[in-house]
Amino acid sequence: MPPKFDPSQVVDVFVRVTGGEVGAASSLAPKIGPLGLSPKKIGEDIAKETAKDWKGLRVTVKLTVQNRQAKVTVVPSAAALVIKALKEPERDRKKTKNIKHSGNISLDDVIEIAKVMRPRSMAKDLSGTVKEILGTCVSVGCTVDGKNPKDLQLRLLMRIAMAKDIEVGGDGSEFHAKDYHDPPPSPLIDAEELTKWWAINPAVTFGLFLARKVSLVRAVLYMAAQCLGAICGCGLVKAFQKAYYNRYGGGANELADGYSKGTGLGAEIIGTFVLVYTVFSATDPKRNARDSHVPVLAPLPIGFAVFMVHLATIPVTGTGINPARSFGAAVIYNQDKAWDDQWIFWVGPLIGAAIAAFYHQYILRASAAKALGSFRSNSNI
Repeated sequence: MPPKFDPSQVVDVFVRVTGGEVGAASSLAPKIGPLGLSPKKIGEDIAKETAKDWKGLRVTVKLTVQNRQAKVTVVPSAAALVIKALKEPERDRKKTKNIKHSGNISLDDVIEIAKVMRPRSMAKDLSGTVKEILGTCVSVGCTVDGKNPKDLQLRLLMRIAMAKDIEVGGDGSEFHAKDYHDPPPSPLIDAEELTKWWAINPAVTFGLFLARKVSLVRAVLYMAAQCLGAICGCGLVKAFQKAYYNRYGGGANELADGYSKGTGLGAEIIGTFVLVYTVFSATDPKRNARDSHVPVLAPLPIGFAVFMVHLATIPVTGTGINPARSFGAAVIYNQDKAWDDQWIFWVGPLIGAAIAAFYHQYILRASAAKALGSFRSNSNI
């Protein structure tokens, strides 16, 4: 019969022990007995190894077993590292129950612990690991630089939310912050942008141009292409479904009975503001830099905004919010009622887009930058 265990095989065994103490042989026997090791001797080796730096602390020990020899390695948890950094006097765990750790460690200690735990952390980067360690400090009950770890954790979250990221210095010994910088504003004319196409709404394009996110050439060509595309689309609908096309007025936008031109203009301004502001917020490059899922989920809020705007404005104007769509339908249908109020479906969306661009770019983000400046001046991180 072949042996149950090959002595040359490398086996890792993990045990939980109290540093510097020889555990009961009966607790080790079930794990290491079948490997041909003496529980008593292994217990003494563990006590000797953990007495150096972990005396009195509960830690996990890794036993690497091969050829009936065991190498002892301490694999400390984040809590054990935090408690060790507190440098508390040794206490008899048999006499003291529910030990409280109310000491204080420095933020530098937290960062060093984060570096140690980084290979085992599920966080995306070091800043995430630092937040995990601060959470561990909350569980342990200690303070960090004399402050509640929750406060420091909140500050880090605020910093990242304000487009700040945390990194390790070049030599791996410093911990500092690196500002996120917006991409440079697009020039008025940029020939390279002629090969990049993606928008289908002149109002959105106009808002992006005002925010310096697209060049003048790109914006003008976008709008021209969008209008041509709308004309072609309406032409195809008329060609394939002429009866339905004529029955429903070619899908041309017009004011509903009982509504004034001012009401229609206001509906288009508000509806387009909601759409363009949602586009700006959902595609903000700072959010993309901070949250990797944002580019994937961006279409969801934009689509929901379009849905809600349609519910609100269909009874008033049939929902324009896209000058190209209104223009294309008017060109193909070519009836007086389609042209009577056409200006509303251009002026309204362009004004709404301009307000959204101004609000997001020069009021909302300016206020955020001002708040960040105040936060920096009061922060000790």
